[in-house]
Amino acid sequence: MIGMVAASVVQADEPLRLVDRGQPHAVVMLPETTDDQTEAAAALFVEYIERASGAKLPMQSEGQETNPATKVVVHVGSDRFVQSLDLGIDKLDADGFVLRADANGHVVIAGPTAWGTEYGVYEFLERYVGVRWLMPGPNGD
Repeated sequence: MIGMVAASVVQADEPLRLVDRGQPHAVVMLPETTDDQTEAAAALFVEYIERASGAKLPMQSEGQETNPATKVVVHVGSDRFVQSLDLGIDKLDADGFVLRADANGHVVIAGPTAWGTEYGVYEFLERYVGVRWLMPGPNGD
């Protein structure tokens, strides 16, 4: 079971479950127009959640209709929802990122650049999923 625990950068009262008993409870949301690096970071997020839980989270672009049964939306990159939150992402350096969750089931992983967003994905996977990259290559995961 993959869940998020409350931490200083994650502001949810209760854990948000991305996967429960092998079933996906989340969708990964990308900005309507996104770059290849952010899309690759989102795909990496989906891959490692699947490796950890057995459940593959769907990916979609904002503007597409989300399944009504979806309980959590993981925003990878700065889509319109993320921009509406005014998180100060534009004040971060290029490699900075924001990790944030709310009680309404929204998780934000976003930086001011594609690099910042990618580093945010790595941090999320390390902190909340237990992924460790000990050395390059598949044997280092």
